[in-house]
Order: sequence, then C-alpha cells, then structure tokens
Amino acid sequence: MARVSLIGRLAAVTVACAAAVTVPVLAGPASAAVPGRTTAFQYTSYTSGNKGIRIDCPTGTTLIGAAPSLAGGEGQVRFDQVIPYDDHLYVHAVEDEDGYAYTWSVGATIVCADKPAGYQIVPSTSTTTSDQYNSVAADCPSTQNLLGMGFAINGGNGEVGIDDVKATSATRATGWAFEDRTGYSGLWSLTMYAICSDALPGYEIVGVQGPDQSANSATETATCAIAGNKIIGGGGQIDGGLGEVVLDDLTFTPTSFSIKAYEDQVGVSGSWHLHAYAICAKP
Repeated sequence: MARVSLIGRLAAVTVACAAAVTVPVLAGPASAAVPGRTTAFQYTSYTSGNKGIRIDCPTGTTLIGAAPSLAGGEGQVRFDQVIPYDDHLYVHAVEDEDGYAYTWSVGATIVCADKPAGYQIVPSTSTTTSDQYNSVAADCPSTQNLLGMGFAINGGNGEVGIDDVKATSATRATGWAFEDRTGYSGLWSLTMYAICSDALPGYEIVGVQGPDQSANSATETATCAIAGNKIIGGGGQIDGGLGEVVLDDLTFTPTSFSIKAYEDQVGVSGSWHLHAYAICAKP
C-alpha cells in the first residue's frame, strides 16, 4: 500500500477518536479487585549490541502488566520482543541496520499481583508478509478484561519496529508494526499478547491523544479517571510516524501510564502524535 493511502487511513482514524476516552466496566464483587498488587523492575548494563533481559515477579505473584523501556538508543534501537509469561516478562531490543555508536540499556517495570480469577495470556499472530506494515489483534473472552499487553516481531532484524501497543477495548489488544524508512527485504510477522482475567471492579481504560508536532521526541500520559484506581497495565500508539518514529519508553506511576517516542536518525518531515492508554482497576 502506498504511504499516501496509509496516511489517509491514519488521519481518518485520528479524526474519529476523541482526545480522551474512558471505558469503565464495573463487574465482580466489592472485594479488592487486584489483591497483592506490586511492581518490579530491572535493566541491563549499558553496552553496545543487541540485548535482552528477564524481569521476574516477586515469588507467589503473577504478571498482569508491562512497561518496557530503553535508556539510550534515541530512535536507533527498536524493541522486537516484549513477551509476557505467568511469572515474568522477557524484553529484547535491537539496533537499527547501521548500528548505534553509543551504549544503551533495555529493561522494564512490571505490575504483578495475586493471580486473578480466570487469568490467561492469549497470543495472536498476524500473517507473514514483506509489506511495509502489518497488524494483528489478540482478544480476551467477552466476559473477561484486558489487563496488560505484550508483543513480538518475528523476523525484521532491527528493520521493523512496533508502532502501536493499543488497548482497543476492554477485551482487545491491537498491535501495528512498520518497516523502517529503507524497508526490509525479508518476511516478518507480528504477535500480540493479551493478558486477561475475569472482570474486575473499577475497571477502566483511559486513552489520551497528544497534539500533532514535529519535535525529535514526544511524550504522552493517560491517567486513571476513577478515584482510588491504580494502574494495572497500559500501552501506547504512534500516529503519522510510518516506521520513522520509534517507540522508546512505556512507563507508569501508581495512577498514570506514559509513552515516549523518538524520530529516527534522519528525522521526519511531517507531523506525528502519540496516544497513551492507561488500564486501571481497584487495588
């Protein structure tokens, strides 16, 4: 598909979205929704070259949300694996095709808790393609809630980057990935992971769209809307980057979730913007 057609499609989606959207889904008993909620984080040392790391939940707890992050890289390093397991997260990132001259670190902060009722991780893999972009959705059963998300780019060799890790609805995680500006000659696919459980009290997804801009980097934050709610997961989305803007950080506080992205080393002539998604529930 030509880039002009894709830009038109993204513009139409943007117009259809409000600047902030809250999707509350109240369900279940009045007891604590996410008992045992805690966080853990870990990062690699600063080195050059591709690298990965495993971040474990505290003993006896289960992974429910993930926020991968790069320190350094700044548009020349891309995540290719953010894979959730019951008790840990694996994160891996790769330098772009001409490498990166400085050292950098990869890691994540994760949300863990006592295992919720109905807990499961649902994967879904796209078609294998050599196109400029690819997308796929992973769905929780209709009676469950989406807690957190992960993804894996299968192939790509640093020339394909994640663009969207999107909480599309209370049950759906959607991913988009793009080849970089020079394209990729091989075949690749995208796997999305939806972390699901039975419906939670106070559950909500808050989506915030940032302004169009043309700076080298941008950050956008979504905040829980229901009083007393805490972050259990989240995600982000780049609109208008078309493979030339690189996801750098997903981070969170107890009540907010943020995305940060950088233009690649060449820069982007047009404007682009970010969406942040906060997934929240009663702690």
